[in-house]
Amino acid sequence: MRIKLIEVLTKNNWNIEERPYKGDANITGFDYLPIELQEILMNYKTISNPSDVAWFFTIAEIRGETESEFDWEELRQQSLDAAMNDVEINRINNFWDHHFCFLMSVKNGYSYLAICLEGKNKNKVVYGYEPEYEEVDVIFDSFDDFSNTLIKYISNQSRFRVFDQIF
Repeated sequence: MRIKLIEVLTKNNWNIEERPYKGDANITGFDYLPIELQEILMNYKTISNPSDVAWFFTIAEIRGETESEFDWEELRQQSLDAAMNDVEINRINNFWDHHFCFLMSVKNGYSYLAICLEGKNKNKVVYGYEPEYEEVDVIFDSFDDFSNTLIKYISNQSRFRVFDQIF
Protein backbone atom coordinates (compact mmCIF):
# COMPACT_ATOMS: atom_id res chain seq x y z
CA MET A 1 0.00 0.00 0.00
CA ARG A 2 2.82 2.41 0.86
CA ILE A 3 4.33 2.11 -2.60
CA LYS A 4 0.96 2.57 -4.26
CA LEU A 5 0.25 5.69 -2.17
CA ILE A 6 3.60 7.25 -3.09
CA GLU A 7 3.13 6.25 -6.75
CA VAL A 8 -0.29 7.90 -6.89
CA LEU A 9 0.96 11.05 -5.17
CA THR A 10 3.91 11.23 -7.56
CA LYS A 11 1.68 10.74 -10.64
CA ASN A 12 -0.49 13.58 -9.39
CA ASN A 13 2.35 16.09 -9.12
CA TRP A 14 2.94 15.95 -5.39
CA ASN A 15 6.39 17.16 -4.33
CA ILE A 16 8.22 14.05 -3.16
CA GLU A 17 11.87 13.81 -2.28
CA GLU A 18 13.51 10.68 -0.95
CA ARG A 19 15.58 10.90 2.20
CA PRO A 20 19.12 9.63 1.57
CA TYR A 21 20.07 8.97 5.19
CA LYS A 22 17.52 6.95 7.13
CA GLY A 23 19.01 6.43 10.62
CA ASP A 24 16.85 5.98 13.68
CA ALA A 25 13.69 8.01 14.15
CA ASN A 26 14.16 8.55 17.90
CA ILE A 27 10.97 10.65 18.00
CA THR A 28 8.46 10.28 20.84
CA GLY A 29 5.53 8.14 19.72
CA PHE A 30 7.09 7.09 16.40
CA ASP A 31 7.49 3.43 17.39
CA TYR A 32 3.74 3.20 18.08
CA LEU A 33 2.75 4.26 14.56
CA PRO A 34 1.56 1.75 11.97
CA ILE A 35 4.55 0.25 10.12
CA GLU A 36 3.39 1.66 6.76
CA LEU A 37 3.34 5.19 8.13
CA GLN A 38 6.73 4.71 9.81
CA GLU A 39 8.21 3.68 6.45
CA ILE A 40 6.75 6.68 4.64
CA LEU A 41 7.89 9.18 7.27
CA MET A 42 11.34 7.62 7.52
CA ASN A 43 12.12 7.13 3.81
CA TYR A 44 11.05 10.50 2.42
CA LYS A 45 12.38 13.96 3.13
CA THR A 46 9.47 15.87 1.62
CA ILE A 47 5.91 14.88 0.73
CA SER A 48 3.68 17.85 -0.05
CA ASN A 49 0.74 18.52 -2.31
CA PRO A 50 1.27 20.49 -5.57
CA SER A 51 0.24 23.81 -4.01
CA ASP A 52 2.43 23.21 -0.91
CA VAL A 53 -0.44 23.91 1.48
CA ALA A 54 -0.45 20.38 2.91
CA TRP A 55 2.46 18.13 3.78
CA PHE A 56 3.44 15.03 5.71
CA PHE A 57 5.54 15.58 8.82
CA THR A 58 8.38 13.32 7.75
CA ILE A 59 11.24 12.54 10.12
CA ALA A 60 13.32 15.02 8.12
CA GLU A 61 10.65 17.70 8.69
CA ILE A 62 10.40 16.90 12.40
CA ARG A 63 14.18 17.04 12.84
CA GLY A 64 14.53 20.31 10.93
CA GLU A 65 16.42 18.77 7.99
CA THR A 66 14.19 20.58 5.49
CA GLU A 67 13.54 24.22 4.66
CA SER A 68 10.12 24.09 6.31
CA GLU A 69 9.42 26.98 8.63
CA PHE A 70 6.63 25.15 10.43
CA ASP A 71 7.65 23.31 13.58
CA TRP A 72 6.15 19.89 14.31
CA GLU A 73 5.25 21.07 17.83
CA GLU A 74 3.67 24.34 16.63
CA LEU A 75 0.06 23.37 17.35
CA ARG A 76 0.88 22.14 20.86
CA GLN A 77 2.79 25.35 21.52
CA GLN A 78 -0.05 27.57 20.27
CA SER A 79 -2.47 25.75 22.56
CA LEU A 80 -0.10 26.00 25.53
CA ASP A 81 0.36 29.72 24.88
CA ALA A 82 -3.42 30.15 25.05
CA ALA A 83 -3.89 27.96 28.15
CA MET A 84 -5.36 29.79 31.12
CA ASN A 85 -4.33 27.45 33.94
CA ASP A 86 -2.49 24.27 34.91
CA VAL A 87 -5.53 22.09 34.23
CA GLU A 88 -5.62 23.26 30.61
CA ILE A 89 -1.85 22.85 30.28
CA ASN A 90 -2.09 19.26 31.53
CA ARG A 91 -5.01 18.51 29.20
CA ILE A 92 -3.13 19.90 26.20
CA ASN A 93 0.09 18.04 26.99
CA ASN A 94 -1.81 14.81 27.62
CA PHE A 95 -3.53 15.13 24.25
CA TRP A 96 -0.33 15.72 22.28
CA ASP A 97 1.55 13.03 24.21
CA HIS A 98 -1.04 10.54 22.89
CA HIS A 99 -1.42 11.80 19.30
CA PHE A 100 1.20 11.83 16.54
CA CYS A 101 0.59 14.57 13.98
CA PHE A 102 1.62 13.20 10.58
CA LEU A 103 -0.01 15.62 8.13
CA MET A 104 -0.42 19.39 8.30
CA SER A 105 -2.45 21.81 6.21
CA VAL A 106 -2.64 25.58 5.98
CA LYS A 107 -5.25 25.67 3.19
CA ASN A 108 -8.16 26.88 5.36
CA GLY A 109 -6.34 27.92 8.50
CA TYR A 110 -4.34 25.36 10.43
CA SER A 111 -5.59 21.77 10.38
CA TYR A 112 -3.95 18.40 10.77
CA LEU A 113 -4.28 14.63 10.77
CA ALA A 114 -2.88 12.54 13.60
CA ILE A 115 -2.71 8.93 14.72
CA CYS A 116 -4.02 8.14 18.20
CA LEU A 117 -1.29 6.31 20.07
CA GLU A 118 -3.39 4.73 22.83
CA GLY A 119 -6.84 4.51 24.36
CA LYS A 120 -10.15 3.63 22.72
CA ASN A 121 -9.10 5.33 19.47
CA LYS A 122 -5.66 3.71 19.26
CA ASN A 123 -4.37 3.61 15.65
CA LYS A 124 -7.31 5.64 14.37
CA VAL A 125 -6.75 8.77 12.28
CA VAL A 126 -8.19 11.97 13.71
CA TYR A 127 -8.76 15.39 12.15
CA GLY A 128 -8.21 18.55 14.15
CA TYR A 129 -8.24 22.24 13.29
CA GLU A 130 -7.94 25.67 14.81
CA PRO A 131 -8.76 27.18 17.17
CA GLU A 132 -9.30 24.09 19.39
CA TYR A 133 -6.68 21.68 18.06
CA GLU A 134 -7.39 19.12 20.77
CA GLU A 135 -11.07 18.74 19.83
CA VAL A 136 -10.81 16.14 17.09
CA ASP A 137 -13.00 13.94 14.93
CA VAL A 138 -12.12 10.32 14.19
CA ILE A 139 -12.19 10.11 10.40
CA PHE A 140 -10.53 6.75 9.70
CA ASP A 141 -10.31 3.51 11.65
CA SER A 142 -6.76 2.89 10.44
CA PHE A 143 -3.89 4.31 8.43
CA ASP A 144 -4.77 1.81 5.67
CA ASP A 145 -8.27 3.32 5.46
CA PHE A 146 -6.68 6.77 5.22
CA SER A 147 -4.29 5.61 2.46
CA ASN A 148 -7.01 3.91 0.43
CA THR A 149 -9.30 6.94 0.66
CA LEU A 150 -6.48 9.34 -0.22
CA ILE A 151 -5.56 7.25 -3.27
CA LYS A 152 -9.18 7.37 -4.49
CA TYR A 153 -9.43 11.08 -3.72
CA ILE A 154 -6.19 12.02 -5.48
CA SER A 155 -7.16 9.82 -8.44
CA ASN A 156 -10.54 11.63 -8.67
CA GLN A 157 -12.41 8.42 -7.96
CA SER A 158 -14.17 9.78 -4.88
CA ARG A 159 -14.70 12.93 -2.82
CA PHE A 160 -14.06 13.31 0.89
CA ARG A 161 -15.07 16.47 2.76
CA VAL A 162 -12.05 16.58 5.08
CA PHE A 163 -9.66 16.18 2.16
CA ASP A 164 -11.44 19.05 0.40
CA GLN A 165 -10.63 21.17 3.46
CA ILE A 166 -6.94 20.25 3.70
CA PHE A 167 -5.79 19.71 0.10
